[in-house]
Amino acid sequence: MIYNIQNPDDLKRAFLYGRRLLEEVGKCIITVTKKKQTRTILQNNYMWGVVYTHLAEASGYTAPEVHEVMKGEILGYTEIVFNDKKHLIPKSTTKLTTSEMEDYLEHCRRIGAEIYDILIPLPNEVI
Repeated sequence: MIYNIQNPDDLKRAFLYGRRLLEEVGKCIITVTKKKQTRTILQNNYMWGVVYTHLAEASGYTAPEVHEVMKGEILGYTEIVFNDKKHLIPKSTTKLTTSEMEDYLEHCRRIGAEIYDILIPLPNEVI
């Protein structure tokens, strides 16, 4: 169970759940982590509307195709077994923190400059 604790009542509910597990099962593991800010809507819009648009025009591929390739190229792959076959699935950008997303976007801009000789504008340069 994951609890998004934002106030004392949320904390109380999480504690009560842990206590109930302890009583029912006799043991449990509780992990507490700091919530990190994931990528913003503005970062996502910039990625699709500016970065991928420029890379798609330069490469001749569609923005969704560019997205799949960039995820694998920059973030790597997860291996899954489906129907008894191994498949490599590109890791997702959805769970990146805001700073990880900026690193990802910088890598995309660098690929645009080095491979396609294009300058992808920074977010503050986009009108």
